[in-house]
Amino acid sequence: MDGPWSSQSLSSRGRDQEEEGAEPPQASPPTVDYWEPLEALWGQRQQLRERLQEAELELSQRRLELERVTQRQELIKERPALLELERFALADLRADNERLKDENAALIRVISRLAK
Repeated sequence: MDGPWSSQSLSSRGRDQEEEGAEPPQASPPTVDYWEPLEALWGQRQQLRERLQEAELELSQRRLELERVTQRQELIKERPALLELERFALADLRADNERLKDENAALIRVISRLAK
């Protein structure tokens, strides 16, 4: 690199000044800008934080969806047992209905005989 601070550039300047008999000037070191890389890192850090928040939000949404699916599966597993109970309850209700019809018919016969 032939920049203003390269070793070739500095040595050629020193020779030029020695030839002139002048004292070499005090070379000031180049100033290093530390803020620019720091700002870039801060920007990257902020982007990573945003991505992390998005990932955490997506994770919580997926956990909720998994919980819903699990509940549905449990309900589906329980459904045959519930249907069996409903079937027995329905059979009991039909038997009660038939018994009440018979009792109603008997009461109607009694009332009609009493009414004569």
